[in-house]
Amino acid sequence: MNYKVLFTSLLPLILCFALVSCIVDDIVVPDSERVVPEDYMPFAEEGKVWVYGSTRIDYNNIPEQYRYQICGDTILNDRHYKKMFIREEDRYGDSQMHYIGAVRDTLLKVQFVDKGQRKERLLYDFGLQSGNMMRWYGYTLIAGYGNNNIQKNIEGKLRHYWNVYSSDNKFSDTWIEGIGGAKYQYTAYEPTDKSQFMSLDPIKKRKSILIRCEDAEGCCYDCRTDYQRVK
Repeated sequence: MNYKVLFTSLLPLILCFALVSCIVDDIVVPDSERVVPEDYMPFAEEGKVWVYGSTRIDYNNIPEQYRYQICGDTILNDRHYKKMFIREEDRYGDSQMHYIGAVRDTLLKVQFVDKGQRKERLLYDFGLQSGNMMRWYGYTLIAGYGNNNIQKNIEGKLRHYWNVYSSDNKFSDTWIEGIGGAKYQYTAYEPTDKSQFMSLDPIKKRKSILIRCEDAEGCCYDCRTDYQRVK
């Protein structure tokens, strides 16, 4: 085998991989340089509810399937978190609220710890600037157009939003400050025996869309009107 020829043919791929790895690790604003604005709207708030439904139906008639809710507090790894629960009564006839994990806001990031685990995984980064890359669920996400202090009026409040897409162009989404992804169910769970839930890759689970989000003041997002404003 001609190893010189083999190495020469693989060299562009090696250099490309190395370059992408460096960019993904270094391009996002480091925590030490992050400043949380006074008007930042947190994701993890007591009583907040996210309702998801099937995307196979038109926007004006989407049946509810999943309901996530934040309720209560917990301490993990000496850090304060809000507890997140899921209810799937409409899809599986299960009216119980099942604990699935803990979530917290830190330096414009939203971190999640699955039930029974100790390690955090990144759900959102609301500190991304246009062109930034980040690792997420094994994918490389890139912050695209409509970023960097762009705001829209969502149910009476100005919220920043980010359009993100995967480096392989398999999916894209809109992240809304304090609300999360408009298209994908990022804390994607399915029941295994009506009492236990397992976490899934939400990009492979493309059957649900965020219908609405509610906080202590009422509805803070509705896909029938608000998604059209930010997409």
